[in-house]
Amino acid sequence: MSENLAICVATVVYLMSRDFLSLPVDPHSLKLLSQLLRIEKLEQNEEQKKYASLVWEVFTSYVERMESVGKKIVFELTKEQLTPSALILESLVFILARSTDENVKTELLNLGILQYIVGKVEKIVLRLIHDKLTESEIIKQLVILERCFRILESCTLFHKKNQAFLISHRGSLLIQMCGKLMAVIHDTISNCAVGSELARSHIACLSLMARVLMNLSHENELCCTKLGQVPGFLPLCLSSYTFLAPKFAPEDKKFDLYVMMTSLCVNLVERCNSNRRKLIDTSVKVYSETGESTEHKALDALAILFTIHEAKARNIDEDLDKDLAFEVSFSEPADEDNNDTDEETRDDGRLDRAKLNEMSESEMLQAVQSAMSKPMLCNFQASAHMEDSVVASYVALLIGCLLQQNEGHVSAVRSHLQDGSLSPMIDQLQRFLDFMKIASKKSGGCRSIERIIDLLDRLN
Repeated sequence: MSENLAICVATVVYLMSRDFLSLPVDPHSLKLLSQLLRIEKLEQNEEQKKYASLVWEVFTSYVERMESVGKKIVFELTKEQLTPSALILESLVFILARSTDENVKTELLNLGILQYIVGKVEKIVLRLIHDKLTESEIIKQLVILERCFRILESCTLFHKKNQAFLISHRGSLLIQMCGKLMAVIHDTISNCAVGSELARSHIACLSLMARVLMNLSHENELCCTKLGQVPGFLPLCLSSYTFLAPKFAPEDKKFDLYVMMTSLCVNLVERCNSNRRKLIDTSVKVYSETGESTEHKALDALAILFTIHEAKARNIDEDLDKDLAFEVSFSEPADEDNNDTDEETRDDGRLDRAKLNEMSESEMLQAVQSAMSKPMLCNFQASAHMEDSVVASYVALLIGCLLQQNEGHVSAVRSHLQDGSLSPMIDQLQRFLDFMKIASKKSGGCRSIERIIDLLDRLN
């Protein structure tokens, strides 16, 4: 295929992939994409420059037309970066994000596209380590890495064959490169100014890498063991949300990074006791809201994080539950036993839901909607409450996983909880379990949470 034809075909594919309707692909079209993906450089002659200018005009016109009708288009390629490979890499992100065909994911492996993506990740990570790049060059490389991770995330989600291949391919190359990239990200961000573009780019890349590793490590002890063997990987995972995220992540990215990294850590220790022991023996920095950094053992650091997020969630939760208790009592016939709604709440300020279990689903829904509609609980408060509640739940789940076969370390956790009781963690996980049962059709995650609740209940 001539290079000029290749750039034109890649342009058409890219524009079609940006359409909201999914671009249908089959093995034959994927074979074409595989060929285009490998054309990374174009000859710099007059004819090629003419075609490049024509293609650039097409993209300029496309972006202007979309923005004129109120559609914001993110197009991060420059004219110099316009190659068939770059355009197809972008196209695959959109195609796979909207495709539900498992055969497409399998064909990416059969045609060597996944192998190409892993090789691309390797080249970029090694460049970041060994080459002296300017800040703008680093950001450009991270953008390409983000595209690679998005493709890998889509291809590994619930796809056992692709997961197994990527875990073992070329001596676990992807896992090794992710370990090296984790170290690069931490080293670079630690030397960045808070809020800098360089820090934001690294944070975004870290979050996407975590998504890929979550898919690979889910219920896969081999992957968890291999990741645990990467030097420094486990401590860096932990400090990603005890120190890195609180200090450097933008406010709108913190929650995503908290959840991604805690979920990854849960995967890594849930079925692998060697990883549990390594993490328990690890010391990490904890960044407080006052701007202070202190170093703690892993369980101490996690217990501190749990108390912070659980307290924030409880403060808003108490207000919601008091409103809910009022709505419940208001909907019932008045009698002497129902005059004081304070009797409906527990010592921690949260509602005793035993009474709510007697209500019908429609009555409960009406009470919750009425309580949530009050000006007291604005959208921001509800969102903040949900985020803190979810983070507290994941941290509690991670603590519980670490205590499996390591129950003698429970005293480190108790020392940070009120009256040395594990009840706040148990209650938080029970609420999280109730939510998961409603929101998730898969029972595997619920069973894991139930096991941890039983363990904490026994240790309490």
